[in-house]
Amino acid sequence: MLDLFDFLHYLNTTKRDATYSRIIIYLFSHLNEIRSLTITEIAERCFVSPATLTRFCRHFGVSSFASLWESLVSLGTMKKHSGLRMKEQELTDLKNDPKGYLTSYSAEKMMFYKHSILHKSIKF
Repeated sequence: MLDLFDFLHYLNTTKRDATYSRIIIYLFSHLNEIRSLTITEIAERCFVSPATLTRFCRHFGVSSFASLWESLVSLGTMKKHSGLRMKEQELTDLKNDPKGYLTSYSAEKMMFYKHSILHKSIKF
């Protein structure tokens, strides 16, 4: 299973010119492009062999390159707001008027907490 934190930790603790760092950087810089590439084509673009990509997968606990590829392709197709737990319109509102959005959001949350405290429905 793909764990993005393993990749981030590796990048933060290893030189950027290390082989696996270059692979990670390439993969995440080309999420949309890799969906149409084979392991050989990706290896060529990373200046490594397909066997190195396979070892890369094993190093990060991914069972195969095909499994890594599937995970990365699904990451590339995620909508930008998906990981934020917000609707697309909320993201647009936040981008267009951050202060207004945060004021509205804060007021909404304050009302929720006041109501919850008055009715003792929140357990601390």
